[in-house]
Amino acid sequence: MSDRPVRHPWSKNLPSGFAAPALWDSIVIGSGMGGMTCAAMLAALGQRVLVLEQHYVPGGFTHSFKRGKYHWDVGVHAVGEVTERSMPGRLLAGLTGRRLQWASLGPVYDAFVFPDGLQLGFPDNPQAFRALLHDTFPAERDAVDAYFARVREVSAAMRAYYLARLAPPSAHVLMDMFTRTARRAFGETAKHALDRLTDDSRLKTVLAAQWAYHGATPSRASLAIQALVTKHFQWGGYYPVGGSSAIARELLQTVADAGGYTRISADVAQIVLENGSAVGVRLRDGEELAPAG
Repeated sequence: MSDRPVRHPWSKNLPSGFAAPALWDSIVIGSGMGGMTCAAMLAALGQRVLVLEQHYVPGGFTHSFKRGKYHWDVGVHAVGEVTERSMPGRLLAGLTGRRLQWASLGPVYDAFVFPDGLQLGFPDNPQAFRALLHDTFPAERDAVDAYFARVREVSAAMRAYYLARLAPPSAHVLMDMFTRTARRAFGETAKHALDRLTDDSRLKTVLAAQWAYHGATPSRASLAIQALVTKHFQWGGYYPVGGSSAIARELLQTVADAGGYTRISADVAQIVLENGSAVGVRLRDGEELAPAG
């Protein structure tokens, strides 16, 4: 068996020297960030993983394309929490053997120009950001501090919420207990939370300025998602060295290095079940694939 693919860790057909489909330990459907991370984690645990992707380019919103001499990303603009300070950064470093590198967007990673003439550059340090807001809105220091306190509260509650999702249904009483704060944040809009903190419309606009990263206006977005975006960028923004496609290339290389592979143009039509358990997949063209055992 080849240790590494000759050129890319994916193709439409398996290259010679790779394991036969019957020898896969696991099959992952889809090569977006979730699928790639799952596959790389299984590979790091010693499994040979087959990743099936219906598109002709893997990576979901991490892939890029070329028009003339320019390369374009389909989704990645700026990414936070990719340094050793944060779990996502440590996880990605571990799953790619530190091959995936990130370039800082600078001490001011984002800049906003508001219709009333206010201009603010968002710094890559939470203390500096707080000080900037204190200086810009001196009469609203308490509101600024209260907002960041709420961000910390909601972010911590979301960790408990994620862990609770792993609990069996029989533990619903404990789940309700540990997810109460998170569920309240899901049910409250960002606009409502900001309205409770201050009457200063300019401050509220600044605090919610990054709503485009999650795609819903403050009147429609939950406080939970707005708080997580604020936390996500508190230590700045980064961009993958080599472009966004480097994320897919390095994660899927980890899969390939463990004897797995990513097959593109593989449209899964059905998950095959036996006695209530998934035992394989059926592709749109009728081909069936199943892991070993």
